[in-house]
This record gives sequence, structure tokens and C-alpha cells, in this order.
Amino acid sequence: MSLSYIKNISMDIFEILKISFNWLMGINEVDSYYRIEAGGIPLTEQTYVEREADYKLRQFAQLERVSSRMCFILAPRQTGKTSLMIRTIGQLPKEQFLCVQLDFQEFSSSANSDETLYYSLLNQICRQISDLDLDNNWVPLLNATWNEMPDLAPELRFKNFIVEQILKKKKIQKLIIFIDEIQNIIGCKQQNSFIGFLKSLAQSDRPAALQRLAVVLLGVARPSDLVTDYKVALNLGERIELGSLKESNCKPLWQGLKHVTNDPQAVIYFILNWTGGQPFLTQSLCHLVAQGRRIQENSDLKDYIENLVMIKVIKDWRKQDRLYRLSHLEEIENWFIRVDSTQKVEKLSSLRLYKKILERELIRFEQNDVEHWDLLLSGLVVRDSNDCLEVANPIYEKVFTLDWVNEKEEALQEGIMVDPLSRIYNRDVFMLIDQSASTI
Repeated sequence: MSLSYIKNISMDIFEILKISFNWLMGINEVDSYYRIEAGGIPLTEQTYVEREADYKLRQFAQLERVSSRMCFILAPRQTGKTSLMIRTIGQLPKEQFLCVQLDFQEFSSSANSDETLYYSLLNQICRQISDLDLDNNWVPLLNATWNEMPDLAPELRFKNFIVEQILKKKKIQKLIIFIDEIQNIIGCKQQNSFIGFLKSLAQSDRPAALQRLAVVLLGVARPSDLVTDYKVALNLGERIELGSLKESNCKPLWQGLKHVTNDPQAVIYFILNWTGGQPFLTQSLCHLVAQGRRIQENSDLKDYIENLVMIKVIKDWRKQDRLYRLSHLEEIENWFIRVDSTQKVEKLSSLRLYKKILERELIRFEQNDVEHWDLLLSGLVVRDSNDCLEVANPIYEKVFTLDWVNEKEEALQEGIMVDPLSRIYNRDVFMLIDQSASTI
């Protein structure tokens, strides 16, 4: 055993012990060039990679429309929805566009009452406007206006304030309301009426001021999850697909790799081969490469990246996910197993479909198929150029294997048969009661 081999092993053990200690102590001393934490990429960071979705969202925001001023971006977690929103807002001229960011997770507790929901939304809108308009405090204006007509329906008071106080008084080209984490509306009593109301605002051309309002919904949900009432049209508006990162747009990622390689473009190419352009995975692999030792000139980059992925991502992946505080792969696993009993049958069906995809069976995407949407929103699969479902990238394929599927199927099946059997027994009992009653 060579001295250099022993030295390398010792350094790796030291690195693992150091990371483990920091993780246990809650210390995050990694100063990464890349975005490896939850949340959107701030405008000040240089690693944002544009996709076609950036152009489409900017175009949606800038075009003047009489109607159809609502769009939605529904995609898995950690795919860049919030980053896209932040970047778009930062690129729109502030003298022409007033952009408001609402995180619906903050309002889900208010969604059981129209009064509290619409007031809470307006309150947050006014606070954000006040931050931009330092000469005026909009919250007292809201409170006075809101209480003027208490008998008027809350959604009409919301609409009136938007039109009369904001659109008619602010000299802007357009007000754009971004609502992130919209899936938190699902299951609330106001779900259908709220989405229907937003759509009506975005479709209406009267009063004329409403034509300067646009709404963007972002979240992890199917369109049919957001609108379950058949009376509300299922066409929510323009849909923007996020898509994956393309090599031709990844130049912003090069800078953080230049201290470890003379050919960052080639490193990115091999990273994308493993991640399939999944944004969070791509940033994470760039981070792991950047934190490593300098890559030797004569190194085979393909083999180097493959070894890195196998050792620091795939091998013992749950431990690695926690060790580097990524929590990405576990998020996908939890999508299928951290569910209540009413969802177990659906998750089982989704996993059985995923098993067919792993076995290279051709599965064409169907818009109304629940299992297809469930797999897409988990992030585990994507739609290919022929609109068929395929595993999103080689990393997922090596982590979420047939053995993993079988293991999760077994876990989900525990307790699933209790309800059907109890219904059968109950039916038999009632039949006996009916028969005994007829003999009295």
C-alpha cells in the first residue's frame, strides 16, 4: 500500500469527520460559489442559468393583453421556479412594472375564511408597495378602505382596492402578482372560488384598468388539483414549462470551477450527462467538484465526474444527502412514502408505472392520468421529445432502482388492506341485521 494512497484515504476520512461535526453542531462553513441551499437564487449570485422559460415569462409579463393575463408554472420542487420568479422581477423595469411576490404558504392558515384570506393578501401587497414607495404607507390606507364597506363581499373589496387604489393611482404599465407555493390552497374551503376569482380578474377587460393586471401562479400541483369544481373552467391560462438546463446556456457555472480545472466547459458537459440538466443537482455537482482537489491535466474528465458521482452522491445516498445537507434525493423518496393512508393506493400505482418506465416500456404521457402527473411532480421522470415518460437522469436511475421500488411498495402496502376488508365485514353485518329484522 503506497504512502500517497494512505495519505488520500486519511484526507477523505478527515473531510467526512469535519463535515459530520459541522452538520451535528449546525455549523455551515461551506462558502460555496453555487446554490446548494433551499430557496431561490438571489439576483446578486452569478450562477443562474437561463432557460426558454425565462424568455416566455418575460414575454408574458411585457406583452399587453386584453384578456388571458394569467399563467402558471407547475413543476417539482428544486427545479428553479422561485429563482425564475426572482430573476424575472429583477429584469423588468421598475418604473414600468410593479411586481409583488406572495408566498401562499404564509396564507394557508387564512384560507378558511374569505375575509381573512383577501385582507391578508392585500396587506402583504401593500407592505411590499410601501417598501418601494417610501413617501406613502399603504397599510393604513388599506385598513381605512377595507372597513368602509363591511357588507361588500371580500373578493369585491379586494378587486376594488386593486383597481381604484393601485392601478388607477400608480403610474405603472402593469401590476404583476406572483403567487408562489400555490399548492397550499389545495384542500381549503376557498380553493375553487379563489382560483376562479383570480382567473376572472385576469380575463376581465372592465374596468379598463384591469387590463394592466397579470397573475402568475407557481407551485407543485396538477392543474386539476387547483380547480376541482366542474363549474370553474380548467383552463387556468398560459402554461410555462420549466425544462432542463442546456449546455449552451451554462457558461455562468464555469467561473466557480476555474480554480480546479482548465476546462470548466468540459466538466459541465459531463456533469449534465449525469444530472440531465436538473438545476439543483447540477449546482450540487458543480459544488462538489469545486470543493475537491485540482483536477490533473492528464485526467479523464468523464471518469473523474463518474467517480465523484458514485462516491459522493449515489453510494449510500441517504447518508450523503444528509452529510452534504442537500436533502434532494430524500425529498423525492418522501414524495412517495411520507403520505397519509388515503394516498397510499395512488402512490403504489405511481411506483408500478415507474417500474415499467425503468424497464424501458414506452409510456406516452396522458394529460388526465393521475399517475403520470404524480411521477412528473415528484421530479423522478420527465417528458421526452416524443411526449413519452422517461427517468429524468442517470443519477435517479441508479438511486431509485427496481429494488428501491420493491422496498417502497412493500412499505406502502402495510395497512392498505384494512379499509377494504372492514367495508366487506360491515356490509355482511348489515345484511345479517336486515335478515334478522325480517324474521321478527
